[in-house]
Amino acid sequence: MTKQICKQIAIASAVLGLMLSAANSSAQGKLPVRKGTPAAAAHASQGTSPTQALVPGTTSYTTFSYIDFPQSPYTYATGINFGAANSKMLIVGEYGPDLESGFGLQVEGKKGLTYAFAPVVYPGSSSQGAFGVNDLGQIVGVYTTTSAYYGYEYSKGKFTTISVPFSGAVVTEAFDINNSGDIVGPFEYSSGVWQGFLLSSGVYTPLAYPGSNYTIAEALNNNGDIVGYYDDSSGNEHGFLLSGGTYSSFDFPGATATYASGINDSGDVVGGYCTTSECVTDYDGQQGYVLSGGVFTTINVPAAAATAPIDINNNGVIVGSYSDPGAGPTSAAHSFIAFP
Repeated sequence: MTKQICKQIAIASAVLGLMLSAANSSAQGKLPVRKGTPAAAAHASQGTSPTQALVPGTTSYTTFSYIDFPQSPYTYATGINFGAANSKMLIVGEYGPDLESGFGLQVEGKKGLTYAFAPVVYPGSSSQGAFGVNDLGQIVGVYTTTSAYYGYEYSKGKFTTISVPFSGAVVTEAFDINNSGDIVGPFEYSSGVWQGFLLSSGVYTPLAYPGSNYTIAEALNNNGDIVGYYDDSSGNEHGFLLSGGTYSSFDFPGATATYASGINDSGDVVGGYCTTSECVTDYDGQQGYVLSGGVFTTINVPAAAATAPIDINNNGVIVGSYSDPGAGPTSAAHSFIAFP
């Protein structure tokens, strides 16, 4: 699919509340790419692995708009606000040759969308990404220094570092924030084991699916429900929901791996899945899904090599990323907005 460069309009100083200026950051190392994304496929695949058969996209999502940060080969939309208290869509993500820069985006309309991009730049960082945003315009993400990865929250013009206090933790990444200011994400121990965390009212709580090798907390809604994925004792990856203190596991029918990456206040979940071992390895051919009322529906960007829905708002609008056919080192990755 031909790259579509989104129309830029004048960026007011208060777009998304970001009183930020553009910066040309020279990344010392790229940010980790969230699991199962076409952006990851473009970096990982050498174009030699068989691609799993694609399933036609659901007819309930027939309107797609496409997002490319100007002059960037990779644009990865990672979060959208819930929409309950704000009529305008706020979208955040990453862009750049190594996904080393964060962006905020204000979107108006459904057809003939207008866009207002603004960079999200953590002061003094070597690279950064914006991963989640709520209705108040508060943003969470990840930034790097020359030696470490940290999460951050951006609120009312101020950045605050997020770093779990658990003994042995060496990396913290903030992935999502709800309207109460609760934050979830993953963290890594020095042993290489990953777990999730919840930060609520200043208290960090570790999250681990029972019996798992690792657990990645990806998103939460305003009801406190958390979704993500985990790796079981056999090395297989599954989606999970943590609601009311109880974990439940789910898999797309016939999938070899299932990832959950977004949830709205109705409990609708979006994510990606693989049906081949090659897809699990390099994400080439990954397909997307919506899980609503216990029913899975596949969603794919037309003609894309891989599709990864990442987040869904309370109006059912989905954001995510996709890669061009022939995913490989030279393939571009773009973002999309899908309307029901």
